[in-house]
Amino acid sequence: MEQAFERVKGNEDLYCWSLSNLGDMYGHAGRVEEAYAAYLDVLARDPAYDYALKGIAWIALSHDQNLDGAKRIISALQSRKPSPEWDLFQAEIAELEGDHQAKLTHLDQFVKSVNTPGYKTMYHKYLLEIYAEEWGYVDASLAIAEEEIASRPTPQSYDLMAWSLLHAGQAGKALEITRDFVQDRTSEPDALYHTGMIYLANRQMNEAKDFLTLALESRFELGPVRTAHIQNTLDQI
Repeated sequence: MEQAFERVKGNEDLYCWSLSNLGDMYGHAGRVEEAYAAYLDVLARDPAYDYALKGIAWIALSHDQNLDGAKRIISALQSRKPSPEWDLFQAEIAELEGDHQAKLTHLDQFVKSVNTPGYKTMYHKYLLEIYAEEWGYVDASLAIAEEEIASRPTPQSYDLMAWSLLHAGQAGKALEITRDFVQDRTSEPDALYHTGMIYLANRQMNEAKDFLTLALESRFELGPVRTAHIQNTLDQI
């Protein structure tokens, strides 16, 4: 990606797009200061480039634990261009603040916003997680997982199915799918976390610890809420 940016940085149209994506890659690799510098560079070129501002908001939330700063940025973004993503952001901030009612309000608004033909499939992963983890709508989460596998039979799609099955009380079936279609086929942090929790539900503690520890290496990408949950789970194994 760095080489690609060097090739296109003279192109005004591609400069902000390529550098903001490079900032994302730096963040995922744990190079947060470089990610921040990349986003600032983009905003210096185009102060209205919201994607870079979103990246800085995530740094404020996930790396700096600066909840007030993250909220200010998200409020500014929401006033400029409404998006369901801002409610997900604010739901996570509300959970960190211990404001359960605000969290539920934002999750409810997110679900209402994305349950439209133009949005729904874009946010399937987040919708499924809310249904399974927060609301206990296991039939709805399973339906989304089935739709994802039908359209994109990737390890990530099967991971969503396994996660839904776990929350439906079918830990054994979830583990079977994870072993057959997910494990060793993706290094996505959410999939590693799900795999660890599925092994834990099946009382296979060594495997659970291994996968949760791997997931924890991507704490910046996972965010503070999920990171804290993983750490608390590891402390109890």
